Amino acid sequence: MLISSVFLCSSVLFTACTDDYDDTALWDTVNDHEQRLAALEQWQSEVNHNLEALQQLVNTTDYITSVTPYLEGGKEVGYTISFLRSEPIVIYHGQKGDKGDQGEKGDKGEQGEQGIQGEKGDTGDAGYTPQIGLTQGEDGNWYWTLDGQPMTDPQGSPIRANGEKGEQGDKGEQGTPGTSAPVPQIALGSTLATGTVMTDNGVKQSAAWYLSVDGGRTWYRISGDKGDKGDTGAQGPQGPQGEQGEQGPAGPTGPQGPEGEQGPAGQAGDSKFLSVELSEDGTHYIFTLANGGDPIEVPAYRALQIGQQPIGGEPGDPISMVGENMEIPITLPTGNPDDYSSILAQLTPEGDEGTLSSIATTRSAGASGWGVTAEFTESGAKVTVTRPANTYVKAQLTLTLVAKDGTTTIASRTIRSVMAGDYLLSDGTFTPSLTDDNRTHAIGIVFAMGHNTADQSDYSSTGIGQQKCHGYVVALSDASGGSKWGPMTWSSVGNTGSDWNGYKYTQNIQAQANWQSDYPAAGAACNYSIAAAPTNTSGWFLPALMQLAAICSAEKSNGALDGKDAYAKLGYNMYWSSSEFASDGNYAYIIYDGNRSINYRKDIPNRVRSILAF
Repeated sequence: MLISSVFLCSSVLFTACTDDYDDTALWDTVNDHEQRLAALEQWQSEVNHNLEALQQLVNTTDYITSVTPYLEGGKEVGYTISFLRSEPIVIYHGQKGDKGDQGEKGDKGEQGEQGIQGEKGDTGDAGYTPQIGLTQGEDGNWYWTLDGQPMTDPQGSPIRANGEKGEQGDKGEQGTPGTSAPVPQIALGSTLATGTVMTDNGVKQSAAWYLSVDGGRTWYRISGDKGDKGDTGAQGPQGPQGEQGEQGPAGPTGPQGPEGEQGPAGQAGDSKFLSVELSEDGTHYIFTLANGGDPIEVPAYRALQIGQQPIGGEPGDPISMVGENMEIPITLPTGNPDDYSSILAQLTPEGDEGTLSSIATTRSAGASGWGVTAEFTESGAKVTVTRPANTYVKAQLTLTLVAKDGTTTIASRTIRSVMAGDYLLSDGTFTPSLTDDNRTHAIGIVFAMGHNTADQSDYSSTGIGQQKCHGYVVALSDASGGSKWGPMTWSSVGNTGSDWNGYKYTQNIQAQANWQSDYPAAGAACNYSIAAAPTNTSGWFLPALMQLAAICSAEKSNGALDGKDAYAKLGYNMYWSSSEFASDGNYAYIIYDGNRSINYRKDIPNRVRSILAF
């Protein structure tokens, strides 16, 4: 044995030192094989890691707090998924598919004059990358898939990815623990050290992929073999060197035939193992596998939020309160009220009003007419705030939420009354000033607060939902640059007054046949094309004379409309009111010259400015 070993070593050394021997190709092949094997083993490690992570996603009862890129060497290679209570998990994007196996080399020819080279080996099989996925069955459970088909155990049953729940125990006793579902494992044949190969009579193929569904105890081959071996070239007769003859039978030391062609590249791995996005309502993260299957939805953990985010604003911006009572929706972090044991609302009005509080649904006695209640609802929670009539001050609302695990979350937000000079936005909310974000959503400005005593209109059938309104808004710009009032007839619709009945008078006009064409000024006011009226208002209408007068007064120095951004003043222009002249039906009132009124012929065009009540 010693002698043979020494002789072999000497032969290798001697051969390597001869001038006509070049082993570069041999070492390149060895190195390429090792690199390829290392890449396959890395892919194997990542895919098994991803299988465990996916199983955690479909089984979790936790909430996701964030999904962030996972970096290695400054390059994004996956996602880090963080949970409220559980440890974070990492899911890798995946590697590209490996190349196909090379064809076998041609056999060596007989030493002597060089014959024709042996034929090239057949093309190797395309590289194979198992595609692992998940699909949701009709029973609501999740099942593993392989290349789009359900994975099955040795008995042919589909393999579940989510475990089974334990039986419900009697009240006061703990139920039976649930059963965990098996996690499939993928392995390259060359890496299998333990377990039994159940296919090919137990013979393991180093370059094949194997699947285990029982924790590595048994393995089943799921990929094909290498390419077929190339045929040997025929031997040519020996003779003087010149044209190559046919190759003779294989000899011990003839020149090596060329390598077989490399098999075509295997299917590339997906650049993203899965994609992830937050649902439009922000309640769930949606995971979609790149190779198909049903999306996985996991609840998202959100910030405790009081009220809705104002249009063009931030979640913590003040809430503008309309009226004496306001119901404010509460967004719970988990979205599930069953996760919490109590909710505490505290309201601190501006000044010396003291602090009001409410735990769960218990209402506190209101100091000076203020009040607050807090309660859970089927889908979340809500707080109801009550303020004294005609009280226009701010109050600080603080909410304390106690979860069943004992953790506490606190959020605060300022409550303010809507005031003259506030802007009305297209979503029906108000803001004291315009910003770059909400400017395009502004549609009008509050010119008067409270239901005016001279307004006999009934707003019950509008979005206000009650007989009296909370205030009045004027549009930012004109609805018409010149429209006639209507027919030249005595008391056309009976709007003979100079009060605040603009909505009532507009209703009288709308009751007429062909009113939009016969009464152009009212038609223009109601169909203000610049902006639609929010659903929680009366809708646009043609103002009565005294409403127009109030707008002109608010435009004067230090008035609510003085210097307001984006607002076009009525100024000294002539504007139609919805009020008719009582003494002559051919006339209706206009405002002109900055707050002067006069009756005017109905068939002469004048400007129109819309208003609404809220």
